[in-house]
Amino acid sequence: MEVNSPTILDYGNLAVGAGTFLLAIVLGISNYSRSIKDRKVHMADKRYEWINEFRENVAQILSISSEINILREAGLYDEANAIFNELRLKVNLVRLMLDNNIEDSHLLLEKLGNLLVHSFGHDLSQDFLALDNEVYSASQKIINKEWSRIENLKY
Repeated sequence: MEVNSPTILDYGNLAVGAGTFLLAIVLGISNYSRSIKDRKVHMADKRYEWINEFRENVAQILSISSEINILREAGLYDEANAIFNELRLKVNLVRLMLDNNIEDSHLLLEKLGNLLVHSFGHDLSQDFLALDNEVYSASQKIINKEWSRIENLKY
């Protein structure tokens, strides 16, 4: 029985097979890292959209409550009551955006509740500007925390 020794062609085929295998590994790693990066970009975009929507809703709450306060001070209670439902809608939108398990959310919800009570005219003992600033500060804490989450996503 005669044993054939490998020819240069056999070694070439082996090299092509090994090269193809290595290329598949490199492409798999590359695609995996690319998908992780794409996921982080997608998450950052969604968080950015959430921040913008949250910021817009809080700004509208502060504007509407300021308008209600001005109308109440002018004695225009019917006009103030007419736009109170719009304020309540915006507050509810923000409530639904928040995670109830986070302490900053509880603080903002408490401040929004105080603002609603004041805007409805039940508790005028609190200063409106102080309430306005408390809502602003509490919402800024949440926005800053979300911004830091976006910044911590490494692209």
